Amino acid sequence: MLSLRELRRKVKSVKSTQQITKAMKLVAAARLNRAQERIVSARPFAQKLVYLLQELAYLHAKEKARVDIPVIAGIRRGGSQDVNTGMGSAAADDSLPPQGGIHSGVHVMDSPLRGERLLTAEHPFFAKRLSHRVDVVLVTADRGLCGAFNANLIRTALQFMRERKDEDVRFWAVGRKGRDYFRRLGATIEKDYVNIFHRLGFAQAEVLGKDLIDAFLHTNTREVVFIYNEFKSRLHQRLIIRRLLPIEPYEGVKPRQDFIYEPSRGAILERLLPRTFLAEVYRILLESQAAELAARMTAMEAATDNATEIIESLTLNMNKVRQAAITKEIAEVVGGVEALQN
Repeated sequence: MLSLRELRRKVKSVKSTQQITKAMKLVAAARLNRAQERIVSARPFAQKLVYLLQELAYLHAKEKARVDIPVIAGIRRGGSQDVNTGMGSAAADDSLPPQGGIHSGVHVMDSPLRGERLLTAEHPFFAKRLSHRVDVVLVTADRGLCGAFNANLIRTALQFMRERKDEDVRFWAVGRKGRDYFRRLGATIEKDYVNIFHRLGFAQAEVLGKDLIDAFLHTNTREVVFIYNEFKSRLHQRLIIRRLLPIEPYEGVKPRQDFIYEPSRGAILERLLPRTFLAEVYRILLESQAAELAARMTAMEAATDNATEIIESLTLNMNKVRQAAITKEIAEVVGGVEALQN
């Protein structure tokens, strides 16, 4: 049984900790409100930008398909027409690549309209390579005290690395926790970005995005994968593993209206692809920041509630010890009086 002095010291210590956790909860809640507003306002822009990119990629691919591989009234250049189907026979043109294959550095995909075979734009972001290098961007927090936020991300990254043990997995660490863990583990860390969430803006996302684009264009990187937490609500975050590069060919896009683009669809697409990538990187960082603040607020709220329960338990024990001491003193006084009377 602890003494009354030790119990009082423990109660004082727990109250001090409770004040810290309560203050951290209030700070996280205030920052979360601003982060939530930013992510809610950033999502529509990113979605519209991706949709515009899909439309341009589809229309540009359709235009190039008509120029490079003409399909007129079901007759391909050098092929014979099938009378029953109105389409060229499969053996008519051996120069055509198979579906989904690579031909002259251009990817072939099927169009959702009338089965036409369309070519995607000749952009490096669509390039598919046979190398073994995979760049993983792990987005963790710079600090702890946010529950299982960092642990779940690190565990997922470890599982990803074990599944790709035959490949050259290289990490781009965003956040101090992920960087420190994989540095101790001996993993390959290409570059780290710490303390960027304190004043997160598009400039920080632009630095990260441009470094990733430069690495993808000038190295043999096969794909760029992001591992991060997506903000769903204050009580729920979803862990995401998402590949941003190379970009998959877009299918199923039906433009609502074909506009006249100046200078051209291809030129706009050339400028829009990196901008869309940077916008997606910025949105991912905003999602991770909001998820981290939500996790910290929930963890600090739980810690504050636990501190309240501990204080109540210690106070109860303290009262019991004090009552037992008073009862003992009364018993000693009564016993002394009886001894004097006898």
